[in-house]
Amino acid sequence: MDDRLRVRVVPNRRHCYRTADGYVLFACHWRHARVAIIRPDGRAPFVYLTSMLDAAITIEADRAARSIR
Repeated sequence: MDDRLRVRVVPNRRHCYRTADGYVLFACHWRHARVAIIRPDGRAPFVYLTSMLDAAITIEADRAARSIR
């Protein structure tokens, strides 16, 4: 996987991480979801997922889709 998927802990937030290009991942407990992702320009999660591996795959796909637009 790409080095851009490395995350940093967001200060003063539990279980919240940010990628170098601005995606925010955080732990949640909504229905069957365990991880939510916010796009760099977003204010609300655009997807809820069951694992961090799914999150990595989703972020890579979203980056590819956004570069095509």
